Amino acid sequence: MRKTTNSRNPIYDSYDAPIHTDKMGVTWEEAGRYINNWNVWEEYFSKSTLEWVLKNLSIGDICGIHYIPQDRVVPDGYWEKNYERECIERCHSFEEYQGNTDFHRTVYLPAIGYRVPYKYQQVGKLAKVYKEALLREYPYLKDYKFESYVPSYTPSPEIYIKLTYKNNKGEDVTVSLYTPVKALKEKDSKAIFDRHWNYNNDYYKNQPERKEQILGVLKSREFHELREKVDGKLYNYTGELI
Repeated sequence: MRKTTNSRNPIYDSYDAPIHTDKMGVTWEEAGRYINNWNVWEEYFSKSTLEWVLKNLSIGDICGIHYIPQDRVVPDGYWEKNYERECIERCHSFEEYQGNTDFHRTVYLPAIGYRVPYKYQQVGKLAKVYKEALLREYPYLKDYKFESYVPSYTPSPEIYIKLTYKNNKGEDVTVSLYTPVKALKEKDSKAIFDRHWNYNNDYYKNQPERKEQILGVLKSREFHELREKVDGKLYNYTGELI
């Protein structure tokens, strides 16, 4: 077991360890600190939905533990200033690299573990809570199957609603409707139309038959019904307000 290192060599923790806890609930401050793009959640969800989100998460759902060798922790340094200590370990495994080469070895050193944002926020409990939050905030989504992705890495989140309609040949066609969450918040179904049209009209420009199928949903009764739910208004079949 190697416990000595060259102080000039870079040393890395190979992965962020999970935080195991049965305690539910995180604070607003913790959400802002550890959930990437929490400000986006605040933009698209009501206070009551966000309070429900916080009650249904644990700190282990949004954080991991990143270890730093104890002898490389500086009292007023980056880690001490910016992150909360989670634990101290007498013997933690690190990878020590020889200079700037790919050669490395495993070493075991005393370490301090810091609480950091979980790297994989697109999966796990946070993703499930995000989808449930969408259903709470926009209840008509319960009528549809849709895919959603936690807005941890984009300021403009979308969901992809499955709509099945009959094309001009009488065939059932299922399409994933590109739906900005902002359009749901602002009750703006035209923004859904524009996003779906603009992306797919370009993406399938060399596949005319497929493009017709993908864009055809925008002329369907099913999309018309979704528009009314999003906007909270009634339209005639030509899309004019009643």
